[in-house]
Amino acid sequence: MIIWSAYVPAILCYAIGALLAVIGLVKVFGFIATKADDRDPTNLLGGIAQAALGAVMIFEQSTFETLLQFIIGVILIYGTILLFLRAFALREIKGPFYISTLVFGCVTAILAIVVFVNPEGLLSFIHVVYGVSLILEGLFLILAMRRIKTLLPKVIEAEAEVKTAEPENADEPEA
Repeated sequence: MIIWSAYVPAILCYAIGALLAVIGLVKVFGFIATKADDRDPTNLLGGIAQAALGAVMIFEQSTFETLLQFIIGVILIYGTILLFLRAFALREIKGPFYISTLVFGCVTAILAIVVFVNPEGLLSFIHVVYGVSLILEGLFLILAMRRIKTLLPKVIEAEAEVKTAEPENADEPEA
């Protein structure tokens, strides 16, 4: 996404189209290979439709690039919602990096708005920024997991101290 951002929509259209075409052809050949009593006509029709859609995506990619931009916008909105939820959850438990998660949520929201307002003009820029933000978000999550890993022995030690401080025969009444 970062290096060849101008080619991302075309590559995705080719890949998704080829995948749909192969799955559709497998369904059609599977329908032909099954016994006549076990054949399901929906497999044949679904396979033909998938193969045709895959072929159209491969040969008429400009139509699907626009659709792909809309799908990317929807995914960005979904990612924004998840980032905001994660940021507020981290804030409630006083977790690390909730501010950075909130900032990434805001950046992702801005990118989603730009995708819907002007998808053609800024699409390559958005691919680069989104790729960088994914890398940075991954790094922040790794740092958060390292911090949790360093704090985990202290939590286990504190739990062990609480268990040893409890009386062993607390369930039995005293005589």
